[in-house]
Amino acid sequence: MKKIILLLSGLAFTTSTLMAQSKAEEILTKYRFGLFGGIGYSSLKPTSSSDGSLYKYDVTREGGRPAFELGLNIEKGINKRYAFYSGVGMNWMGGKIKSVANSLTGPDSNNYARLADMKYKLQYVQIPLGLKLKATNIDRFQIYAQLGLDLGTLIGRKADYTLDAVTKTSEKLPIKSMNPISLGYQMGVGTEFKVTDNNSAFVGILYHNGFIDHTSPSTRTAAEKKFNDGNVRGNVITLRVGYYF
Repeated sequence: MKKIILLLSGLAFTTSTLMAQSKAEEILTKYRFGLFGGIGYSSLKPTSSSDGSLYKYDVTREGGRPAFELGLNIEKGINKRYAFYSGVGMNWMGGKIKSVANSLTGPDSNNYARLADMKYKLQYVQIPLGLKLKATNIDRFQIYAQLGLDLGTLIGRKADYTLDAVTKTSEKLPIKSMNPISLGYQMGVGTEFKVTDNNSAFVGILYHNGFIDHTSPSTRTAAEKKFNDGNVRGNVITLRVGYYF
């Protein structure tokens, strides 16, 4: 009886292992997985030169900072010309924003800074979702374009800043000073080089533009004075390289 039980257990284990292997092979056949890294330039851009509030701040983009990314690509082909893509990645970006008050006449004006010079250093986990359009083939190279959305979650937030005469470096910002979610679109072009029948290296240029405000400085909880900067959105352009397995 014990031998029969052991035999049946072994048969069940073998069957489940083969089924799992078959399922894994099916997933690997339907989907492509790749790793990527990139370097580029990022900035935070006000959508208006004025914050539009009672305190009337003039807001300008003063500069950007290097951007970096690392992540995993997942791609599912629709046909020979189109594919859906997604994945997950880490993104380091930021930018410099200056807010200068030209009128502080509101009821709480003593708590507002006349000058806010902010250089943000931000880190996000991002999940893209989009469509990849495969164009012509040239020998072993394939040209492609991509267009999609990406959703990000803020996981790191620091800044070098001056509020009036108070200057701080690499200060961790209060949670309420930043929007915890980013949403935007991305578009890019690139080329794949077929290394083997299943593996490809790729290089491309990818541009991201945000839809929603990154900053909420009017709700700061730090000891320094408050300020406003209007609607500030992120822009990133990246040179990306990677490999599909």
